[in-house]
Amino acid sequence: MNSNTEPEQGGARQITVSRRGFIVGSVFGGSALTLLMLTRTQLLSRMVDKLEKRSLLERLRSEALSNRRNGIRTAVEALVVWATNIGVGEIADRLKVSHGGHAADGPLYDEQLEEAPYATYARDNFLIPIIEEAIFRLLPSAFFSEEKSPNVKLHWKTGLASTAIFSAIHNFSKPEHNKIRIHLDSLPLEQMVLGAYCWYAQRRGGFIHAAGAHVLYNNLCEAYYQFYERHLEQQESTS
Repeated sequence: MNSNTEPEQGGARQITVSRRGFIVGSVFGGSALTLLMLTRTQLLSRMVDKLEKRSLLERLRSEALSNRRNGIRTAVEALVVWATNIGVGEIADRLKVSHGGHAADGPLYDEQLEEAPYATYARDNFLIPIIEEAIFRLLPSAFFSEEKSPNVKLHWKTGLASTAIFSAIHNFSKPEHNKIRIHLDSLPLEQMVLGAYCWYAQRRGGFIHAAGAHVLYNNLCEAYYQFYERHLEQQESTS
């Protein structure tokens, strides 16, 4: 009996030890697996963060490059519009058609230019173009900002109406402090071309592009007058 029971007891002990070993091994194995999973999760999260940061940087670089390209494109287009209007003015002169803006007509503007040339230059070539773009392009475009499906025809009808008003305003001049003159015999051809383009620039790239194009255009016109037309006028007056 003893010999039979001892093996049974010994066998029971062996089974008990194996169970304990299994439990201990399971605990250690589970802990190691959990630690490994946590470590891998942290590594994966770091990799994801790095990838997200890299994708964000790539997106920012892409947007910066796109903005730079759009800015260069707008500048080139403004230069083309200015050159086109030079040609339009030459054709109108040969056909003896009165054209162009008349805001600078009269002795009052000459007085302002003589008394404060830099302030007048900054007003006409920087401040006024930005204000005009805000009134004639930005505000009308704001009505379409919440549209889910843009109505292209309505956009351009609004743009043409805005351009017509913008062009008509340039037919007003103030020769004296208390007088305003309307030049009904003149066609603001250049302003029509500029207004239509600035509306397009506003719809394509936003207010910054439209205002930038307008400012560049006005400065090109000023440079053309100072370095070319003014000398022609002086030569004609002396001859």
